[in-house]
Amino acid sequence: LIDGQTLLTLRAKEPSNVLEGGDLKVYKEVVKDHFYITTVDVAKGVGGDYSTFNVIDTSTVPFEQVAVYRNNRISPILFPNIIAKTCKAYNDAYVVVENNDQGNLVCHGLYYELEYENLHVESLIKSTGLGITMNRKVKRLGCSGFKDILENHKLDIVDEQTILEISTFVAKGQSFEASDGNHDDLVMNLVMFGYFAGSQQFGDLTDIDLKQMLFEQKVKD
Repeated sequence: LIDGQTLLTLRAKEPSNVLEGGDLKVYKEVVKDHFYITTVDVAKGVGGDYSTFNVIDTSTVPFEQVAVYRNNRISPILFPNIIAKTCKAYNDAYVVVENNDQGNLVCHGLYYELEYENLHVESLIKSTGLGITMNRKVKRLGCSGFKDILENHKLDIVDEQTILEISTFVAKGQSFEASDGNHDDLVMNLVMFGYFAGSQQFGDLTDIDLKQMLFEQKVKD
């Protein structure tokens, strides 16, 4: 998905702190008055795919990846507690959860049980109204948005595992996914961020017009 030249510019850093038994890597501590967005991908917690989230600081340009969580054994019932705890530490970060399958459990746990109010809600009427459903259209728009943001140097990725996953995220048929033997759970956080960053709601929350920002970058180039 990502141009080879851009991949060569990505540089991994050592985390400044490691929490949750080594699963949560913190690259930058919270900055007062900064606005953070957390994108979440949920797995079954049985040792296969990983449950992940990325915390992104949108108050800086380029945006910065400040914390990353990755665990393939965490139960979807317990996962909301870790999300809420981390996001509260980052100025009550705005949370966007992929609500497919187990994701619905996490959305309900966050919103109704933990009463975390800064969760992305599409509709309170539909059963799938909490979070975003990852379908073909959302994934296509998300991949396109993520590609534009990263290749125009509007997002600073510093986590080694994330960089590895980005470099093995390849075309398969009409879509993109991890090449054989690799994972793409952290990349899917960024695909979700790419989709959300192109929405009107992102503009309302951050006062950033991403399309205008990318257009100006193209003109400058």
